Formats: sequence, C-alpha cells, structure tokens
Amino acid sequence: VEVDPESSSNSYEYVVDKLTPGVNYTFVIQSYSQSNGFGPSSHCSEVVSLPKSQSNDAVVDALTKADKALSFMSRLSGTIANVASYLLDPALYPLPDDADWISRGDWGDSGLISGLGKVLYSQSERIFYIALVWNFVDHMDLMTATLILFVLCFASLMNPQPTPAAWRIIFWYAVVMLYVRLIIRSKVFCMQLDSDASADDRNRWHISIQPFCPTSTLYDATSDSEYSTASATLLTVPRNRTLVRDEVTSDIFLIASLVLHITHMTSLGQCTIDDADLVKPREDYEKFHELHDISQERMTSQTMGRTMTKRKEEALTKRKSRRHGSFRKSNRPNILVRCIRHVVTNVSALYAQVGLQNSRRTPTRDVGKPGTDVYALEILLQFILTLWFITDYSTLVFESVTGLSSTESFGTGLTISIISSVAWVVLTRIVYLTQSIRVKFALHLTQCVLYVVGVFLIVPLTDTRAYVSPRHNSHLRGFTVVMLLQFCLGAMQIREGYREGSQHKILLMRLGNSPPGRTIFRLTNLVPFLFEIRTMLDWVVCNTSMDFVMWFRYETLYYLLHVTHTVHSWRKNKREIYGGAIPFPYFMKILQGVGIIVGILALLTAPVFIFSTFNPALASNRVSTGTMEVHLDFSTQRHVLYNGIATGFAMDNSDDSVMQMELIGRQYYQSADSDCIRFPKFSASAWILPPTNKVELATALSSAATTSSCDATVTISTSFTRAGPSNAQTLTYDFVSTLTDAKCSELAAVISADTGSVQFDTLIPRGLHLPPSSSVE
Repeated sequence: VEVDPESSSNSYEYVVDKLTPGVNYTFVIQSYSQSNGFGPSSHCSEVVSLPKSQSNDAVVDALTKADKALSFMSRLSGTIANVASYLLDPALYPLPDDADWISRGDWGDSGLISGLGKVLYSQSERIFYIALVWNFVDHMDLMTATLILFVLCFASLMNPQPTPAAWRIIFWYAVVMLYVRLIIRSKVFCMQLDSDASADDRNRWHISIQPFCPTSTLYDATSDSEYSTASATLLTVPRNRTLVRDEVTSDIFLIASLVLHITHMTSLGQCTIDDADLVKPREDYEKFHELHDISQERMTSQTMGRTMTKRKEEALTKRKSRRHGSFRKSNRPNILVRCIRHVVTNVSALYAQVGLQNSRRTPTRDVGKPGTDVYALEILLQFILTLWFITDYSTLVFESVTGLSSTESFGTGLTISIISSVAWVVLTRIVYLTQSIRVKFALHLTQCVLYVVGVFLIVPLTDTRAYVSPRHNSHLRGFTVVMLLQFCLGAMQIREGYREGSQHKILLMRLGNSPPGRTIFRLTNLVPFLFEIRTMLDWVVCNTSMDFVMWFRYETLYYLLHVTHTVHSWRKNKREIYGGAIPFPYFMKILQGVGIIVGILALLTAPVFIFSTFNPALASNRVSTGTMEVHLDFSTQRHVLYNGIATGFAMDNSDDSVMQMELIGRQYYQSADSDCIRFPKFSASAWILPPTNKVELATALSSAATTSSCDATVTISTSFTRAGPSNAQTLTYDFVSTLTDAKCSELAAVISADTGSVQFDTLIPRGLHLPPSSSVE
C-alpha cells in the first residue's frame, strides 16, 4: 500500500478494497522513505476471515424452510434442464441466433412429457443402436449377425449419418426378419426329431415344413432347444415363450426405433442420396459449401414442401429422358453385375471418406470432420472386458475348471487370451497416438467380423459339445452387450475422425481436479510400471527430437505439476482450514492418524500373528469321521457286504514320515496333515442272505466264470469329513474293482462254504489326498 513517505503522523489508516467476501487474508506491512528506502517487513498478521455477502445472508435468513426447499428444487430443475438440453438436437430445436445452437437445443415451452418426447426424438439414432444390440443378443442367429455386421462395418461409419438409402435397407431387412420369425412360429414349420441321432447330438432336432403341424409335439423348447443348433443358428427355432409377441418383441422395438429415426432424418431434409451428399465430408468442403450456400434452414422441415416438390419434378424429368433416350436395354449389364458395381462403389466411397480428417497444420485443411475423442471410454470398456473374461473364463468359453484344479495354474487358452488383450490395448494406444484412422478402420472391421462370425456362427456350427449354445449362455450374452458397445464407440471414432492434438493430453488428467478425478488419478498411478510403460510407448510412437531421458523428465515434470495443481485446488476448496480460520477436523485426525498408527503396528506385529496359534490356517485340519461301505454288484443285484464308521487319529512317526516323503515327491503338494483312518474289522450290519438265494448267487458266479462272462464288481464307497473348507467339508470317493473269472470262482467257493477269503490287489491305495476342493486324489 502506498503511504505518504514524508507524513509525520504516527498512525495512518488505509482502506483496502476489492477483497472477496468469505475469503481468509493475512497482511504484511513494509515502510518506505525517500532517504532510507524500504524498511524491513512486519510479521504476518493473524488470519482475517471476511464474512460472506451480507445481502445474501439476509435473504437466506429471511427464507422459511418451505421457501428454501422450493428454491433448491427450482435451482435443481434448472440445472437438470440445462444439462439435458445437450441431449436435444439443435437442428430440430435451435436456440436463438445469439446462442450456441451447435451443442444444445431449446426446450421452448414444453412440459415434462413433451420434453421427454423431444429427448427421445433427438436421440433416435442411439435408441436404434440400443434396439440393434438387444435384437442381436435376443436371437443370436445368422439374420441378426448379418444385420449387425452391416451396421457396424458399413452403415454406422458414414459421416455425418448413414444415407437415407442405408436406413431404408435396414428397415426393410428388419421387417423381413419379423415376418420370417412369425412364419416360423406358424403351423407350417415344425420341429422334427432325427430318429437315428444319438441322445447328445446337437442337431437331432431340425426345422421341417409340413402341411399342418400337430398341436402336441415331443419338442420341448425348454430342454430341446439346445439340440437344434444348426436350425437355430442359420435360421431360428421356437423358444420357451408362450406368446408369439414375446418371440418378436425385440424385432418390433427395432422397427419402431427405425421408424422414429427415419422420421427424424426426414424432418432434417435427409430423404435421398443427394441430400446426404450435401453434408458429407469432402476434400473441397469449404469451397463446395460456398458454392451451394448450405445453411441450417435447408436442413429443417420448414422448406421441406418446396424441396420435395422440386425433387419429384427432377426425378420425373430424369425418368422421361431415360425412357425416350437412345439407351438400349440390351446393352444394360445384368442385375448381378450392377449389384457388384454398386457395392464396390459404395465401399470405395466409404474408404475414401474414412481417410478424410481436419488438419490445423500448415497447410490447414477443413473436410467437415472436426473429430472426436472416445479413447477414454474404449480403454475403460476394454479393461472391463479383460477383467470379466479372466474372472468368468470357464463359463464364457463353455469349459470347466476341473482340469485346472489339480495343477492350480492358468489354462493355455486363458493365458493366450490375457496376452492377446494386453497386446490389443497396446495396439489401440499406438493407433491412437499415430491417429491413423485407416488402421483403426481395418482393426475395427477385423474385430467385429471375427467376434460375431467366430463366436456366434462358426463355433456353434463346428463345436461337437452338446452344451455349446451361445443363446443359452447368459454370461456370454452380457459379455456381448459390453463388446458391442465397444464396437459402437469404435464406429463413432471412425465416423467422426480423430481430433488433432488430443492424443498428447494425459488421459486421466482430463478428469480435472474434482474429488473423483483426483482419486482415479492417484489409484491408477499406483499400478506398478504403468507410468513407465505409457511414457516409453508414447516416446517410441511420437515424432520428437528428444531422447528417452529428456522425454521421461518432461513427462515426470508434467505429472508433478498436475499433482501440485490438484493439491492447490484441494487447499483452495478447504481454505477455511488451511488458512487457519478453523482447526483441522478431529474426525479426519482420528481417521488418518489412528489409521496410520494401526497400519504401522500391524506391519510390525503381523509376523508374530502369522506364525502363532492365532492363525487358523496353521491349525491342523484333521479328519473327524469316515464311513465305508463295500457292496457286490452282479447282474441286476446289489449286495451290501460291509459298512462301518471310523474316526481319524494321528499317525505314528514312521508312517507319518513315509507319507510326508510321498507328498514332497509330488510336483504340486509340498506339505499336508497326515491322518490314519482305521475302520472296524466287522461290519455294523450283517449280510443276511437266505440259503436258496445264496446257492443261486454262488451258482451264477461259478457259471459266469466258467463261460468267461463274469461282470461282477466290488465297490468300496468312502466318505471323509474334516473341519474345512466350508464348501467341501465332506469328500467321497469310490474304489471299484471288476472281478476276473478266477476271482468270481473264488468268491463263489467262499459263498458256498460260508468260510474263506478273497484277496483284491491294488484296490485301495496307500494314502489319499484330500485337497481343498470337491475331489479326492
């Protein structure tokens, strides 16, 4: 503050203005004179907390609770309406001329119902994509696979929208699908059983055409639909749905969404291919629009009448000139050649359009594609898909984890899938950094075709396992929804093009300084080597003159500056605390201070608890009880020879050392608790057989042995109960031995004489291993 340096007054007052209400300040005073210059600075004053605006406080104090609630609801509704206005199509509901109509629409005087209708009408294209995904997940057959591949690989890549002809093709194709499904549910098509097929044949049921199907049939849609794979994949089959309406609900919703969107496009003046040519990207975009004077009014429905009338007159003139011209029909190529030419022309035009991108570099270029950036959402979905695939691998690929439980390792297929997912993330990052839209286009086509065709057409038709049915795998259907959402984002990126310069911004820094943004940024940077890998990958791909050390230093400085910026933003939001106006919250002191102290003490004392008797994992998991039953199966009879209950007790030192050496010699088991199970010598219940039946059994065994047709078996069924784990406390196992002809003769002699013994070699092993699963080894 400038003060009169020669003033002789001992005190001086000065009013400091332009201070912000509600902010804390500290002041420093420094003297100055012409002879001595600046003097030393004073100490900082105490914190001065300025009150908030008195006018606002007075208004707030005067408000009642009801007024406060109404004011809050009014502000909330205004915020919601302002945010939701970005969902409106500005071409249909433009704001006044002095407003930014490019990104927001105008609600006008619409109420809640009409406003919701405006949002649905404006978001008709996104509603169509939701209906498309639902239709595919609901049916998963060749018809829906063809439609979704056409949309994801061709129609959705057109900028700014698919042409009206493409929308009409999709609409009529959806109508044909609806009628095909209705006809399949009629009495003309029946499910016929192949009598020569086996019980586990995946195609023992197939669709057949008959004059009139019977009302009652052996086909059960609940259980037999899995055994009509070829018919369900290539066409469709009846499912466990009572009403025909439920069978085609997704098709009806798809057609309704198409009608809504086609009406939306008609309101914008997009009716023919000529209308689409006016707004599509091109090399001479600026020059073309200067010549044609394309304005927003031409895209609205106000001039639709004049435009449609003129278009009809031009089309009629072209047809007349074609009819009376010298063009001969004999010289016209056949329909197959014309179709091929049409497909080639449209694919070539799409490929050329995909390669167009705006550029701010010299020379600058405006092709009508300002670009967008959906890389963050793509990486998020890829991360979700990878975690889902790892945790739910066995169900998604129709396999069982039984083969992995014995080795406690990853399967080959899962390992390859994880490596492929990581490689795909790296490849996506490289394409994003280089902004090579045509490489992105090729990867998008490859991924869409391989997933849809491979998973839902090739695998069901070629896999011989009876339970491989994507339509009956709810996990795979949910996984497919997320996968198709990622495909839609990829198609949006290709259609809009990359935004130049966006790839140089750190992805997580775009979340800002909000609490969620800070939390996500810090948690992500806790992942080991993630920052280093990203930095090295960016340096390899980007065009720069810096070496790796310089690049890494600049990236580190950029990271630290962002961290410092977030800290300053946090302290600014908590300026009352950090400015000294109020003390630090006691709750946060307890949460942070006590939490850190407990964590340090836990780290210091954890080894003591881990290796002490407090650790339940170190307690002996002994076998408490065991049961055994021995029965003889011969012909159609079962004879229970023995049953008994035993308890486990510790082995002596010699047996225990032998068992430990046996387990240590294996590859996967290093140590185990050893128990000895001893069953009573005599059965708990006697085997009582009448003399006549005993003679018949002995005679039958002897006769079977004589003719070398003895099929008797002796089965020893055992069960063991231990303390844990809770999901597998009791394990069972059966030891089965098929009697040879000699053993049958010996057993027949023992039964006839009521005395003697029969010895079975290598029937019961020396020891059993009870792993923490539901199987015995």
